[in-house]
Amino acid sequence: MVTFNFTMTPTKKKNKIPSMSEDTTLVADERVKSREKIELLTRRFLQLEATVRRLEVERARLIACGREEKEDDDEKKFFNVRKIESFPPSKKDA
Repeated sequence: MVTFNFTMTPTKKKNKIPSMSEDTTLVADERVKSREKIELLTRRFLQLEATVRRLEVERARLIACGREEKEDDDEKKFFNVRKIESFPPSKKDA
């Protein structure tokens, strides 16, 4: 009687097509990642919304104290833009 001893070594398959279970696992992983991104963005949005509310309350307090008017005057001075004459003067001006 003859016995054969074979050792099986795994071979690397090229361009392996994912099986159905692997495919659904990849889709599920993508959904989990998307859900995590949505949760992160939602938390960030809520933080920003709370910050806006806090700033609005602070602004209302400043208006009540009368400080806001001074800040508005400073902004007007800062944003006051002078008309700059073109160089050389245009023919219309001459």
